[in-house]
Amino acid sequence: MELDKISIRRSMIDALMGPLCAELIKLFLSLNDWDKVRDEALHLNLPQKDTKSSRQRYIREAVWRLKTLSLPEIRAFSGFTPEERKMLLWIALCRSNRLAAACGMKLFNEYLNYGKNVVSVIDYN
Repeated sequence: MELDKISIRRSMIDALMGPLCAELIKLFLSLNDWDKVRDEALHLNLPQKDTKSSRQRYIREAVWRLKTLSLPEIRAFSGFTPEERKMLLWIALCRSNRLAAACGMKLFNEYLNYGKNVVSVIDYN
């Protein structure tokens, strides 16, 4: 992964937003347009936030991440196990945020250097 090609973005949202992303992917598969997905998600209050600005921020961040996924990745998402979904959402986060990507690469490199082949959720945290 070439970190210099990933933008530096400040995000107040560090979670994977699994349920929201799953709903946004469903919408995308039916609408095939991220702008329409954004509008519909806002109308439906998919993030379940009280203020419009919070809804917009969560939807904007989730769509930003999901747009980094390929169409085959998006289509496969619904057939994935919950763990596989988390992995794909982690990949999307890393593709859209240089800081997350750098932290992920550092973690993987450390594990490779120590001969470990499993990275746990605790390690990410």
